[in-house]
Amino acid sequence: LLGDETHICVDGEDGCLKIVSLSKARLAWTLSIQVMRFAISGLLLVYGLMYIAYTDKVGDLFLNCVALEFVIQFDELIYDAACPAAIMMLCNRLKPLKLPVRHARGAIGLRAILTWVLVLAVTIIAKIAILDPQVQLMVRARDALCAGDVQFVYAIDGAGTIVWGYPEEAQNDPQFGNKTFIRNFPDGELPTKTTGVESVSRSTSYSH
Repeated sequence: LLGDETHICVDGEDGCLKIVSLSKARLAWTLSIQVMRFAISGLLLVYGLMYIAYTDKVGDLFLNCVALEFVIQFDELIYDAACPAAIMMLCNRLKPLKLPVRHARGAIGLRAILTWVLVLAVTIIAKIAILDPQVQLMVRARDALCAGDVQFVYAIDGAGTIVWGYPEEAQNDPQFGNKTFIRNFPDGELPTKTTGVESVSRSTSYSH
């Protein structure tokens, strides 16, 4: 298709337009646009994954997915709204370029296999690099706030030591009762032992 000038002719079979040749300048401009589109797609992929991974509520997750889909389709909306009618008609009548025929090996083509491998690789990388650190950060934040258990009181005695305890209504909680070492569980995990000095000491130091 490379030539000195750009030529577009009418195909005699169905009356559609057909690209006969492209000039070097137009080809360079087309390739530069494709490079920019590829870069924008990569940025949308990275920041889109971060945008979804940092969502902590299911309701917000659906809304953020819809918002991300709107951003992805934004260029199509601009084309439909701002493209001149003559250019739009020209693009609609233009026949697509023919790609070389690639014979598939077996029942599934190589392109389909590479697509699934790429999707799986991106999913695994996003989970390891983005989602898992975010989950660990949220667990540490919850544990720093006494794992959500805020029904306690504390004071500083005359020696400057912090003392704490649960009020009567919290101690009568049927779920925990007086088992204070079960109420606070560091690292987002329940203690493996429900009794013993180790569990009590961990809970006491954590609550302080």
